[in-house]
Amino acid sequence: SLGTKNKNVPKILVRYCERFVELLTDLLAQLTTRRFLRVYLEDKHVVVKCRMSSLAKLPQGKLFNQLVERMFFYQGFEIDDFTGNALTVDDMTTRHSERVKKLQRVAYKSFLPELRELALSNIGSIESREKLTRYLDDLNDEQLRELCATLNLLPEKDSGPRPTREFMTEIIVLLHEKRPSQLDAINRMSLYPAEDTLWDLNTVPSGAHYSGENIFALPKLNLQFLTLHDYILRNFDLFRLESMYESRSDVEDSIKRVNPRVDPYTNGTIFGGWSRMSLPIRGGVRITHVSLPLLGDIVPHQVTAEFSFTLANVKGQIRSEWELIRQHDILFLITVKGPQEKEKQDEEMTDGATNEEEKEEEKTFPEQFGVVTVRGCEVIEIVDEDGTIVKDIEVELEGKIRSGNKRTVKVFLDPAQYYTDTIKFGVKENNLASIAATAAKKDAGVIKSGAKNTNGKPENQKSNVRVVGGPENTEKAEKKEPPVISLAAPELYSTLNLV
Repeated sequence: SLGTKNKNVPKILVRYCERFVELLTDLLAQLTTRRFLRVYLEDKHVVVKCRMSSLAKLPQGKLFNQLVERMFFYQGFEIDDFTGNALTVDDMTTRHSERVKKLQRVAYKSFLPELRELALSNIGSIESREKLTRYLDDLNDEQLRELCATLNLLPEKDSGPRPTREFMTEIIVLLHEKRPSQLDAINRMSLYPAEDTLWDLNTVPSGAHYSGENIFALPKLNLQFLTLHDYILRNFDLFRLESMYESRSDVEDSIKRVNPRVDPYTNGTIFGGWSRMSLPIRGGVRITHVSLPLLGDIVPHQVTAEFSFTLANVKGQIRSEWELIRQHDILFLITVKGPQEKEKQDEEMTDGATNEEEKEEEKTFPEQFGVVTVRGCEVIEIVDEDGTIVKDIEVELEGKIRSGNKRTVKVFLDPAQYYTDTIKFGVKENNLASIAATAAKKDAGVIKSGAKNTNGKPENQKSNVRVVGGPENTEKAEKKEPPVISLAAPELYSTLNLV
């Protein structure tokens, strides 16, 4: 009823929809009300209708969409609604397989030859959203309506408006697609905050303007929880978001102090200020190693990179602090593009505004200061200008001094975030499958990267030990390195210019 073209949606209507979804989520998170409400929500396909609603397609619906995803999470929570026992991964897999097998039996009985491939394939090959959608495209609207009725997803005769093809396809796919387990979702979560989560005020609110009346897509610490895992997961999410809030404050303070702006002569970004906690990066970040994923995983096992900065303009105590960067310290790498002059920004905002609400809308911090990308990393080692590796302990305790002003830092990047970047932004070469097949054929099972260290020799990762000749012959052991591949990195890593 809102209409996708109507951007002037009353705020009270948006607030009502958000509060209603929040209420449903709270009821699903309590075992006493969950066992009755969840059946009704699944029968009415509330999640699908919310996702396909007009509000979900509007800019004002960002918080609404986040609340719907949290409601969907608790709707499929791993718990038995009647006994209250937590379900294991095997239990969830069994339930999923039973649903897919029922779909295959119905397809084989009533929808041949259109769904022959779906009916005769193994479950693992058809449980993805893309495969299910492709199979359902072979049915016409009448057949799709009949399939929904046979699966008891829609009534056989409905006096209401006829459901659309997109709606019928979505309710079938949502029920039968493979969902990652909660543990897998946590393991594939990014270790460090990125720019989209760091300045998301719906999950990491600003304490300066908090009044207690706003709605946030945050987990709540109630007196009762579904399972022990639910209690731990809520505390984990809140702790992670609190760490993001503290990191955001430090990042914002440093960016404000360096004062990025556009050079009128070169149109590049220059820094007009200075901050003791940040320095410009010279030449961007260079990816040096991308390891193959572990068995059963999809993200790279390890991603290493390096970047350089200079301490020529840093003196005294501040230089000593930069020299004492330790192994395993966490750094943030940021891409900052100098914003245009404030007068031009005000003119563009005034000219482009079509109503009072757009004129009063405040720009976010990334828009004000030109923040494009934020990536976290963990320090491995630091190399001085002569290529010598001097550890932080030697600098602090033995008083050793690194030569020159240039410092090259080798770091571990977040593998999950790197994998997401390759999917989102694309790479020039993605030969992961071919290299993995080649590695399987190698007797040693090792592919060495072409990266060189400071001595000009191939640089390898920490190796594992493989015992040859059985457990008794432990003396004859040879070192086996994990296979390493060389993926072309997304362009965003080469544009990082501030640490």
